[in-house]
Amino acid sequence: GGPLCFKHGVTGDYVLELEWVDDEGGIQRQGRAAYDLPGLLIGSEGTLGLVTGARLRLLPLPRHRAALLAHFPGVEPLAEAVSEAVASGAVPARMEFMDPACAGAVEDYLRMGLPRGRALLLVETDGEEADLVEEELSLVEASARRHGAEVVRAAGEADEAFEGAELAVLGGEEPGREKRRGGVRREQVEEVAVVRAQHRL
Repeated sequence: GGPLCFKHGVTGDYVLELEWVDDEGGIQRQGRAAYDLPGLLIGSEGTLGLVTGARLRLLPLPRHRAALLAHFPGVEPLAEAVSEAVASGAVPARMEFMDPACAGAVEDYLRMGLPRGRALLLVETDGEEADLVEEELSLVEASARRHGAEVVRAAGEADEAFEGAELAVLGGEEPGREKRRGGVRREQVEEVAVVRAQHRL
C-alpha cells in the first residue's frame, strides 16, 4: 500500500514470482502465469508460508515530478476536491491526505509550519513529459482552490510531509523521545522511509 497506489497500484502487483518454504520445510517456486498462488501468499502476510525470494517487475524513475501541498478547512471539501480533480482527468502518482489531528502530529514532529486545524492534501504527479505532469497538477490545484484550499507548490516540502505522514502514525510522543510501534524504533522506520524515498518504493 501507500501513497503511490493510486497510479501505480500496490507492491503485490509487481511480484512476478515467489520462492517460499511450506509448512513441511519444502522449497516452492511459483509464478503468476496460471493460478495466482503468489497473490494468495502475499495476501496471507506470512501465515501460509515463509517467503525467501521474489522476482519483481521494476519501473524506471520518471523524468519529471511536480508536487503541491493544499490546506483545506476540513476533510469534506478536501474529498470533494480530489473527486473533482480525478473526474477531470488528473492521475496523481502519489497522493496522501491527513485530517487535522494527523496534520497536527506531523507538525509536532517536523516543525514544518503546517497550519493547525486544517486538513492537508499532498499530491505529486510524474511522467516522461513535463507538460503533462504540469497539466495534471494544475487540475488538482484548480480543484483545490475552488474548494477553499490554500495551495503551496513545493516538491521538497511535499517530500518531507509525505515522510512525516508515515512517521506520525508511530505515536504521539514528544520530539526527541523514542517512538515505537510493535517494538520498532523510530530510527528503524526513518531508515526504511529514506530507502523508500530514494528508490521510489
